[in-house]
Amino acid sequence: MGSDKRLAILAQDIVEHFEKRSEAIDGKAMIVCMSRRICMELYLEIVKLRPSWENEEDNEGAIKVVMTGSASDPPDWQQHIRNKPRREALPIASEILSIRCGSCSCATCGSPASMHRACTPCTSTSRCRGMV
Repeated sequence: MGSDKRLAILAQDIVEHFEKRSEAIDGKAMIVCMSRRICMELYLEIVKLRPSWENEEDNEGAIKVVMTGSASDPPDWQQHIRNKPRREALPIASEILSIRCGSCSCATCGSPASMHRACTPCTSTSRCRGMV
């Protein structure tokens, strides 16, 4: 799970699909990953393919990792760790590619965020262990 080769193939497929879909209709995408580590590694693979999508500023760029964390997380994860106000300030209504880990739960109903679209997932820092 999450091997370098698999993530590179997956990133290429995601980028191609997102760009092709964007030609036909405006929109955004969400990628749900199995773990925060896989989220970060997939993010890096996507950014290798499309460096222009990356920007450290929350209100800039086309791709964001959205996850909670702690000071003990690896240094390269720190810029992606957002508290609730920073998560809520993200321009998610615009065209943005986000990646979420599979351990996220819907704050409304508690079910895995990857399983449904009825509620807004990962608005609770107590439940969310990572989104990208």
